[in-house]
Amino acid sequence: MLSENQFDPEALRTVLLGFTPQQRLVFALSCTERLIPNYAAFASEQGWGDVATLRAALDLAWDAALGSPPPVDALRDLQTRVRAAEPETTEHTSILVSAALDAAAATGLVLRMVVADDDAALAVEVAALGRDTVDMYVQVVAGLAPSDPDLEEKIRGHELMKRELRQQSEDVAALRAAGLGAAEVRRLTQKLREPTVGSLGLPPQTGAPH
Repeated sequence: MLSENQFDPEALRTVLLGFTPQQRLVFALSCTERLIPNYAAFASEQGWGDVATLRAALDLAWDAALGSPPPVDALRDLQTRVRAAEPETTEHTSILVSAALDAAAATGLVLRMVVADDDAALAVEVAALGRDTVDMYVQVVAGLAPSDPDLEEKIRGHELMKRELRQQSEDVAALRAAGLGAAEVRRLTQKLREPTVGSLGLPPQTGAPH
């Protein structure tokens, strides 16, 4: 069981190495799904972004996780479009710009996992982006000073961070319990594919500009 109080990339990688590529991809997808509402909110606020491309990329990766490898051309096209959907943090003043960048970056990593050999390391990167998104957001909304000697403790104690780390731990436990059976993993994906709330407490949004 992973710690629900602190993000430990080495411990997570060790656990993920015991999983199948399918399980690792599902874990990374679950982490990324929680980032998409943040990107959608940013796009709606700023009038800039490509939510549809991120959604298409994740749908392609979910299909791959469920046994339908994507055409190479489609994968490469989406990789290019996802990179173009990454916002420049210097061009936007939104509190959500870092979260939006993390969402697009995580989506790009998920696409790499579809064809990667060392996908455990990539899955850890995705989970770390999920942690980083909450970390940056909490610092801003809670008005925490970078020089605060208790900064990390305060961030870990915030409800958003506790929820993200708890969800990552629960995802790992659920995938371990599902085992190697394709049918069990398929049933689990139905739950993880459409989270009711994003990592920053934002609900899924539709109709954002792209």
